[in-house]
Amino acid sequence: MCVPEAPLRARDLPWLGAIVLFGGILGPALLMSGLTLTPASSGALLLNTEGLATMAIAWLVFRENVDRRVFLGAMAILAGAVLLLLAGRWRHRSPTQLGQPANRPRLRLVGIDNNLTRKLSAADPLQIAMIKGWRPVR
Repeated sequence: MCVPEAPLRARDLPWLGAIVLFGGILGPALLMSGLTLTPASSGALLLNTEGLATMAIAWLVFRENVDRRVFLGAMAILAGAVLLLLAGRWRHRSPTQLGQPANRPRLRLVGIDNNLTRKLSAADPLQIAMIKGWRPVR
């Protein structure tokens, strides 16, 4: 027997509004503008740093547990991002450098969005995704 998900309640609306703002409007807008100025290879690798931003916000703001294995994985992602940044600086005015200003704040927005979504983890995920993606809820 399938148990239905908990519906969204009125007290969830401020969280849902922030999720839509950060993860449904601002984040995707910066993603598209940043990726138009970034080569595909660098863009794909930079997208891996979304998880790093999410982890950092969870650790620092929400006091999530950090074990050694997760911390070492985060440092490996960070090292890769630093190598990409340095490789882009060695070339004069590379497209990677031009896309960086849009990618950095976008990572923070995605991290904020992921951690805010955690606050609504008991609610119906399909309903949240439909609202966040601007689709009518059935």
